[in-house]
Amino acid sequence: MTAKIDISGAFSTCQPLPKTLGLKIKWRELPGQRLQAYWQPGVRGYEIGIQERDLDPIQLWSDCAKCGQRMSFDTWQFSSDQDMSMFLLKWS
Repeated sequence: MTAKIDISGAFSTCQPLPKTLGLKIKWRELPGQRLQAYWQPGVRGYEIGIQERDLDPIQLWSDCAKCGQRMSFDTWQFSSDQDMSMFLLKWS
């Protein structure tokens, strides 16, 4: 039996998400239902890496959807595999 997740009201109080700068953020799984953000430089090679403004839309969505808790600059903690999957579907 699979549990259904009701997120119908999760975004009712959220503001529209800000536009990102186009940096492709990737995620690596850590022990204990955690994900860590990282990036890989493109062909140009002069990018400066992940900045706080790149993670702001993810933080806003995470707070509004009640999906994960930001533990540090680049790490989110999740209470279930379903939450982690929903997060990855949105941000991968």
